[in-house]
Amino acid sequence: MPIKSIIVSCYLLFAYWVSSHIPTLRMFFYPTLAAFGYFFISRTVTKKDIFKIIFAAIIASTLGSSLHFLDPGLITFFITCLLTICMIRIFKLNAAPILAVSLIPYFANLTSFWILPIAIFLSLGGLFVTLTVAQIIEPQ
Repeated sequence: MPIKSIIVSCYLLFAYWVSSHIPTLRMFFYPTLAAFGYFFISRTVTKKDIFKIIFAAIIASTLGSSLHFLDPGLITFFITCLLTICMIRIFKLNAAPILAVSLIPYFANLTSFWILPIAIFLSLGGLFVTLTVAQIIEPQ
């Protein structure tokens, strides 16, 4: 089994453990984090592309949180989908997990507007660091 797969799986396990044992970090793990992990290890992406995808995920989660806090209804859900898809297409990101993180507020009981964007930033930043370490460790 490739080293990157093992290291990313360990990171996902750590993120799940943290989110299940520390209530204030409950949003540190979300299933889409696994999709991002697989996306990054299954494709050849540059660090610049990874940063663009992480930035877009933070923007999408902020958009979803903003619209959800305005009104948690069907109209804002639909608008969140459309705006996020447009952003993905305009910036040619080709990363479906970005759409998924924008919709998390509609399925999670968030107590604050900023919880999800901060969790996305921290968890994807940690994933990036983990992938960088995995790349250093993995033999070429």
